[in-house]
Amino acid sequence: MLTQQAYDLMPRVKITDLLFEVDQRTNFTPHFTHLKSDAEPPDRTLLLTGDYVWHANKRVAKGRFRPLRHRKSAGPPWRTKKSVS
Repeated sequence: MLTQQAYDLMPRVKITDLLFEVDQRTNFTPHFTHLKSDAEPPDRTLLLTGDYVWHANKRVAKGRFRPLRHRKSAGPPWRTKKSVS
């Protein structure tokens, strides 16, 4: 019950918003440049979204992708496993 209350206190954010905030603090997207022209990406949001989708698709192809789920309905991950008696 306490664990669920802690999860409920966490804000719900979109993954691209989180990546954008990390980029604002660390300024890592200028290091992604075009292979031929060495130009910086013109749209950082599109770059971050594309990178996330590309990595998610790689995990789907390998059968390791676990979609994000709402914690309130699913509960903590360690409670979803059946206990061995």
